Amino acid sequence: MAKELGVISHLLCAVTLLGNSIAIFAFDATTQEGVHINTRVITTEAKQPVCAINELPGGCVKDYANHVIE
Repeated sequence: MAKELGVISHLLCAVTLLGNSIAIFAFDATTQEGVHINTRVITTEAKQPVCAINELPGGCVKDYANHVIE
């Protein structure tokens, strides 16, 4: 079920990008209970879908940068 939700999330992000001429792509990272988590979101005037939530192994700048680039 998690796989299907990931596909739906990616589809929603693609539809949001294609349907809006202005969109802001942002990411945020945090550490909770020793686990490094990175999220990527798209913000438009009407929506803010989450594109990805991933656990990062290292939690250093290089790890975050690689995650955003990928």
